[in-house]
Amino acid sequence: SMAYRQAVTISLPPPLLKQVAQRAKRQHQTTSELVREALRRYLDDKAAQDALWKDLRAYGAKKAATLG
Repeated sequence: SMAYRQAVTISLPPPLLKQVAQRAKRQHQTTSELVREALRRYLDDKAAQDALWKDLRAYGAKKAATLG
């Protein structure tokens, strides 16, 4: 739930801030909404990548043990 929120201050280079503001406007979102969504997607993607690498390392270790 988003009932409780805490403000976070970040600094962005002007060109990136401009891109964020433009994208938020095009999508009819606030800058905060856009950044929250971007962070959620990044973290979800990062978790998926970490799980994939874990599986690949386990597969490689098993294969190496099998091959000696």
